[in-house]
This record gives sequence, structure tokens and C-alpha cells, in this order.
Amino acid sequence: MGALQIRNLSEPVYQRIKELSEQEHRSLSSQALVLLEQALSGKEAKNRKRRETIAELKQSEENWPEEKLPGPEKLLAEDRRR
Repeated sequence: MGALQIRNLSEPVYQRIKELSEQEHRSLSSQALVLLEQALSGKEAKNRKRRETIAELKQSEENWPEEKLPGPEKLLAEDRRR
């Protein structure tokens, strides 16, 4: 298994990895490895996009007036007609 040493890591990056490692109950090295694996697999970008989409949907739902939302009966009737 390979080894990697990172020099001149900026303080904000170090602090963010440290925060994440504490949140995930991992060592600093383990968290850095997880982040590298996610970045290389594109998983983090997909997860970030998913979180942004969910946040947008939640925000738009909060702005919907209740009276404009169709009731469950109407939704079921529309679904049965398909």
C-alpha cells in the first residue's frame, strides 16, 4: 500500500479536514483518505449536487401556499388515470 505526505497544507484546509474527522469520528489520516477517495470517484460532487437540489426543493415547498397544493384524493385520481 502506498503512502503520501502532504506539505504546505493551508490552515483552512487542515481545519476543515479536522472538523470533518471529528464529526465522522475518524482520525485525521482516515478522513483525508476518505476525502481523496470521494474526490477521485466523483462521489462528493454528486452528493453536493444532491444536497443542493434537496435544499432547493425544501425551500420551494416552504414558499407554496397550502391552498394551491392538490389534495391526496386529486393526486390519486390523476395517478389512476395514467
